[in-house]
Amino acid sequence: MKEKRIVYFDYLRILAVFAVVMIHVAANKWKSIAVDSYEWQILNVYDGMVRWGVAVFVMISGALFLGKEQSLRKIYKKNVLRMFIAYVFWSSFYAAVGYFLFHATDSVKGMLLTIIKGHYHLWFILMIAGLYMVSPFLNRIVSDRKTAVYFVVLAFVFAFLLPQCIKILGLKYSGGANLIGKFISNMKVKMVVGYSGFYVLGYLLNTCEIKKKWRIAAYIFGLLAILFTIGATSFVSLRQHSPTSSFYDDTTVNTLLAAVAIFLFAKTHFNKPVSSPKKQALLVFVSKCTFGVYLIHPFLLKAANTWLNISPLSFNPLASVPVLSLVIFAASLLISALLNKIPIVKTWIV
Repeated sequence: MKEKRIVYFDYLRILAVFAVVMIHVAANKWKSIAVDSYEWQILNVYDGMVRWGVAVFVMISGALFLGKEQSLRKIYKKNVLRMFIAYVFWSSFYAAVGYFLFHATDSVKGMLLTIIKGHYHLWFILMIAGLYMVSPFLNRIVSDRKTAVYFVVLAFVFAFLLPQCIKILGLKYSGGANLIGKFISNMKVKMVVGYSGFYVLGYLLNTCEIKKKWRIAAYIFGLLAILFTIGATSFVSLRQHSPTSSFYDDTTVNTLLAAVAIFLFAKTHFNKPVSSPKKQALLVFVSKCTFGVYLIHPFLLKAANTWLNISPLSFNPLASVPVLSLVIFAASLLISALLNKIPIVKTWIV
């Protein structure tokens, strides 16, 4: 039987990829201007607002992939192989345009090394491939809900809460932070790394009903988490007179809380059937194109910056960040839509 499509995942994918585009737009000049300037503070606001993008992508993947028995042959032949081919293709693409168009490297050897290392955003492909590879183990965990909850709690404590506490403590007491960090490191709790926590959490949130009072609490904590991301980044950056991305990391408590809030809000409010078949088909197609948007948008952002001299600082960043994000998103979506019309390309590349 054909599985019923989960509508809110389509909306979440579109929201998440737009969030990632906005992150990269806002970060475009983030390191090159003074932290006490109006422009930097606005970039920080936009950047801090959407740091949940990658986490939500991983949660969707876990919700869709876990809870189903799949053979290792199918996982590797269909999912892992696809990620590997996409990585090789796009890594080669970015290395080539970096060498021939943007002169990021000055030798063929440098271009080849760039292919191996990959472009800055392609780490996501390898991370998802890794999660696919460990999914048979995680499937055993989610088969028992108590064990799955225990796994997420461990991930929260050891991959989110304690590392962030150590990082915050280190801002003032580096010796104490190092000592606690060494103690935690010696425990060797490596299985509950942050992204597997998101992966299992996505499955749990999708398969259980959350009472209204807990959803409201999640929304409040999510909003406070976003405000914390913006405020803490600004405060610490101003104190040390240089930008810090410590509170932007995916595996922070604030990013986790924001991602949970966005996920639950979409599940509650965006899960209704689409009014017409045409709108449904359009939503599904745009959702399918989001992977391509993720892959192609850094090229368009670099091209706009290099060839057209367009950046978030081209005009008031209060307007430039959302406008440029929308333009880059729309252009990336158009290219992705075209690529998704090509049989082999849509299966293995985007």
